[in-house]
Amino acid sequence: MPIKVLYITPGGTYGADQSLMVLLKELEGKISPYIVMPHLLGLQNFLMKKNIPYSKIRMRQFSVPKITSFENFIFFPAKLFMALRYNIFISKKLKKIIRNFQPDIIHSNVSVFRVAHKLSLKYGIPHVWHLREYQGKDFGRWILGGKKRLIQLLKNNNNYPVPITKGIANYYDVPCENIVYNGILQKDKFIFNPQKEKFFLFAGQVFKEKGIAVLVESFCKFLLHNDTYQLYIAGNYSNNYKKKLMRIIKGYKIDAKQILFLGNKTKEETMKLMTVATAIIVPSFYEAFGRVVAEAMANGCLVIGNNTPGIKEQFDNGLDLTGTEIGLRYNATVDDLMNKMKEVVNNGIEHYFPVIRYSQQVVNKFYTTEEYGRSIYEIYCNRK
Repeated sequence: MPIKVLYITPGGTYGADQSLMVLLKELEGKISPYIVMPHLLGLQNFLMKKNIPYSKIRMRQFSVPKITSFENFIFFPAKLFMALRYNIFISKKLKKIIRNFQPDIIHSNVSVFRVAHKLSLKYGIPHVWHLREYQGKDFGRWILGGKKRLIQLLKNNNNYPVPITKGIANYYDVPCENIVYNGILQKDKFIFNPQKEKFFLFAGQVFKEKGIAVLVESFCKFLLHNDTYQLYIAGNYSNNYKKKLMRIIKGYKIDAKQILFLGNKTKEETMKLMTVATAIIVPSFYEAFGRVVAEAMANGCLVIGNNTPGIKEQFDNGLDLTGTEIGLRYNATVDDLMNKMKEVVNNGIEHYFPVIRYSQQVVNKFYTTEEYGRSIYEIYCNRK
């Protein structure tokens, strides 16, 4: 009999939802899933095609933005009230789903939703709790009740916390043996296109914590040495934040065509850009895993990454496995990143083809969809 799993997930275009789609494909026939999410964007079409039942329930993260500006200060009480209000009233709706579906496992696909933890205790159902984000560091949010309180909840006997990296495991004080890396691509189905174009790529959500301002300024300084390259920024952005970035660009008197804001791209469009980019740059100040790093490697793209948790761990995994670097690390500063871009261009991208090949070996070892599905299914079987 398939294991009945109730999933709580954001339901957007987030990495967590991409990982869930991978998991549902890998475990098709082995599990009977039901999905609960506050947003339909990104998942609804997939679930309808797979004939997987789902419900939309408005819920809020059990965290609120930190007070870092006057605007945050003004709206903090309202955001706190809404977070508490939604997370109180959704319990009734979720209880009804649990009674009707009768799951063997409840799986919270992110750490920011806490309602499933309470209900799993109430009904005596094992709770798998995926830990994918630092919250305070990578998203600039304050965990309601504090981080220590969340760590206490994770240690409850009914919970099985699943961190996605060693950094996350240490941050939440959970065993490193519980780590399950994200599944990126099927085994041996990797792409390598030696025909590269003259642009650097950023792919992901465009906001402060992603280090995009450092990237833009670094590229502006790089153009003073070589103006034949472009920077493509593929991802969602607010108009206000784009204006801040444009001020940096105008300060260097750069031609607007040198830095292109492409907006949100589909997974297929992003993968196509990765295959032909000179390199992808991942400048995040903190990444729990850095899914885009592994995706770029799988698609034959050189990675220039800030040597920070998540990204560093992937580079270290590569160094341990192959005995060589599988990307170019830099240390947060504008000049260091600029010098890495200059290094790649001066050496020629062909110089880094062996690095790309080594990086694909690492993805094939640690981050395949098959290994991801096998590991999570083993957890279900052991907790059921």
